[in-house]
Amino acid sequence: MAVSLLHNFVSGKLDGTDATLVQPSNWNAEHTLQLGTGKILGRATAGSGAAEEVAVAGALTLTSPGGVPTLTGTGASTGKAIAVAIVFS
Repeated sequence: MAVSLLHNFVSGKLDGTDATLVQPSNWNAEHTLQLGTGKILGRATAGSGAAEEVAVAGALTLTSPGGVPTLTGTGASTGKAIAVAIVFS
């Protein structure tokens, strides 16, 4: 599974000649998010906020109780159980 990001804003400007600057074509492109090995994207702390890489110690298990896929594992840094419900549409 690949996770990607597209910006809300699209620039109509043409690329400039200075290769050290971010070019509009780079801004408009779709970007793939990279995660470290043994990590999932989520929140390691309670509350709302930016997504974080959450380290996972041990195996992850994917089950579908009641037809809803659920990914379960153990957090490496906190030792607390991680349960993430993933709904596919």
